[in-house]
Amino acid sequence: MTKTQQTLRRAQVTVEQVLPVTGLAYVRDATRSWAITRSTRGVGVDTLHPGQTVDITLVRVADSEFIGEYVVLND
Repeated sequence: MTKTQQTLRRAQVTVEQVLPVTGLAYVRDATRSWAITRSTRGVGVDTLHPGQTVDITLVRVADSEFIGEYVVLND
């Protein structure tokens, strides 16, 4: 983590859609959604599938929030 990043919080989210060719997975909780990319620390976008529960760590960079890392909680 660089000096410009600040850990915000952790959240449990559900995988909604996985696009392995583009290296993206979309996840959401009850009110927000985020994207996991190929470069996000975790097991790899290609191992995710819709319906999985994932624990994410959110970080703030400037005025935006991003997923810094993630862990799959169930298959």
